[in-house]
Amino acid sequence: MPTWAYAAGGLALTVVGFGAGWTAQGWHRDSGDLKEVKGTAKDLQKQADRIDAAATTYEQSRQDAGVRSETRTNEIRTIYKDRPVSVDCAAPDAVRSVLDDAVADANARASGQPAPALPTSTDTAKPAP
Repeated sequence: MPTWAYAAGGLALTVVGFGAGWTAQGWHRDSGDLKEVKGTAKDLQKQADRIDAAATTYEQSRQDAGVRSETRTNEIRTIYKDRPVSVDCAAPDAVRSVLDDAVADANARASGQPAPALPTSTDTAKPAP
């Protein structure tokens, strides 16, 4: 066999080896990129879950606060239903009690404490005869 055939064969093997190495290195880099993308997607999902939990907690808290506000508004309306407002605009003790509870509830929520439970009856808010 002629010597140039050996040189051509060696050159061909070198080119094929170089191409195979280049391809394998590309696969290796793609694999690393894929791991990084999967890790980022997992982190993103964890953050989305944490945000969803916070949003759910906020919405529940908002609904509870709305119920409390509506209950207090109805209590105050019940108190003033048949009672004339005094000349000095002083609120009756029952109204002050409802408003004090509202302030205590707002302060508790602002400090991160759970809000107290709603009263089960409005017996204390009925006007005195």
